[in-house]
Amino acid sequence: MNWLKQLYKYFLYPVRTNRIFYLYLYLGSLALAVVGNINGQHNDVFLAILIPIWGTYLYCLLATALKPIRLHWLAWLLSSVLLLGEIFCGLFNSSMYSVNLVRIIIETPKRETSEFLSVSGLWASPALWITLACGLGSLLLAWALVRTYKYIPQLGRRILVALLAICTIWSAVRTEGSHITLIRCFNLESVPQLNEERYMPCLRTPFIRFMYGAAFTMLTAREYQTLIPAVENTEIESCSFRSPNIVLIIGESYNKYHTQLYNPESMPTTPNMSRMHEEGSLFVFNDVVTPSNLTAVVMQNMLSTWNEDCSDNWTNHTLFTAAFRKAGYDVYFWSNHYVMEGGGGLFSNLGGVIFNQPELSRLQFTARNSHLYKYDGLLLEDMPDSMYSFTRPTLLIYHPMAQHVNYSDRYPAEAAYFTASDANAKYGGARGQKITAEYANATRYNDSLINVLWERVKHRDVIAIYLSDHGEECYDYRSFYERSDQNHLTPEIAHYQFEIPFFIMVSDSFRINHPDIVEQVAASVEKPFISSDICHMLFSLAGIQTADYRADRDLLSPEYITNRPRYIGDHVDYNELIRQLK
Repeated sequence: MNWLKQLYKYFLYPVRTNRIFYLYLYLGSLALAVVGNINGQHNDVFLAILIPIWGTYLYCLLATALKPIRLHWLAWLLSSVLLLGEIFCGLFNSSMYSVNLVRIIIETPKRETSEFLSVSGLWASPALWITLACGLGSLLLAWALVRTYKYIPQLGRRILVALLAICTIWSAVRTEGSHITLIRCFNLESVPQLNEERYMPCLRTPFIRFMYGAAFTMLTAREYQTLIPAVENTEIESCSFRSPNIVLIIGESYNKYHTQLYNPESMPTTPNMSRMHEEGSLFVFNDVVTPSNLTAVVMQNMLSTWNEDCSDNWTNHTLFTAAFRKAGYDVYFWSNHYVMEGGGGLFSNLGGVIFNQPELSRLQFTARNSHLYKYDGLLLEDMPDSMYSFTRPTLLIYHPMAQHVNYSDRYPAEAAYFTASDANAKYGGARGQKITAEYANATRYNDSLINVLWERVKHRDVIAIYLSDHGEECYDYRSFYERSDQNHLTPEIAHYQFEIPFFIMVSDSFRINHPDIVEQVAASVEKPFISSDICHMLFSLAGIQTADYRADRDLLSPEYITNRPRYIGDHVDYNELIRQLK
């Protein structure tokens, strides 16, 4: 048995010197597998037991290497963050680490992170306490098992050592290919390569899942460097300034079924827009969807003139904001989400690179705000009169935080209108009632600010378009709010998270000066549309002649194709998916 002693002494030395750490991680991995099964991952029991062994061994090896410099606690910290973080995501967001979830984690700005960590956010979530219970339970059980190890007979110990060595080697062989493939992912040149089978690691551990998402996010940032030449070379044939003044309002996280404009049974969250609708100055579009439930992805799709019919990469196409600028419009971007700040590092608000890369920003915008505000009302107050005086043809883009979580942080206390007793949530119990009321307050506050902006501009020749980046669940058909992983779409998720409100407002002057456009708008309210095609409608409204314009994708054009597939999430046809609800 000398070979077994040598094996135990050298190969299993990291495990032997970090027994509690090893068992803590392994037991936590089993808990993670259970959470994965709850979320529909359907892990094979055999693989769920054996696959984590090699990854756990590597963490112990790292802890052993760091011990001489007293930094072994870093291995504990890193492994715990990855493991418990994924357990929490599985419980809170019904999603294990994925490209989209990792992108959200990396891209989330500091302000949203601090709001999430607040008492009303993270600490009020049962998922947090269950996750901490899993971590503490794994640690205590690991300690108890280590304490009982000395009572195991010598023969039993030898059998355990031999089994551990065999299982570790098997797990290493089974997963090492994934680690090698993962390393290659960080050396690729384009995002499409990541979707090729030869570059797709087997995503069986939290580390591999998270790092694959990180590789995707980093590669996405690198792609923007190829976008700049395409934007610089934007070509405009002519511009008639058909609609001289256009306001584009891009809302956040708007569940249209929480407004009486789409759901008569909802709380009165849109008194101003409902009044405008009754007066005839606001048109409600009933069948509009978004391509993604991630803000950064939506913005990329909305601003770019690329579409799924193109055979090349989206970075080879210009942005409609740059096209408006080159056509002679003043383009203003007033956002409570993206500003030029943070040093421009890779992980500094990565989702805002399309706006915040200095050269891209210069090519797109005449002016933009430089500060974020606690409330959107303060952002509006900071908007200078020159932006909506419309002395020159103008495209004004207003991007509030609107109904982005945490909902209670979106409006000042004096703007609270609803209480939990007013809410009509069928799920979530008392907490569901409270959060639903907060969402309703955020929606009503957003409605009031849209009215403020409209009152400023409605005396001029102006058309305004309101749409949300994506939808939002708020205890609509299950005990859940916010958004979930778009890689596992169901008809219900598509219904609440991907259907969005879409309104067009016209001033009296615009109605008189452009009756043809108003007629086109009124005739289009029932047409199916996807927000990634909005650039074509905007080009038509402005009278911009460019090779990037497609009449068959212009919602207001008689050539518009109404039966086109509308792809959402991971290339799922929304039209086919939503039929399952009917």
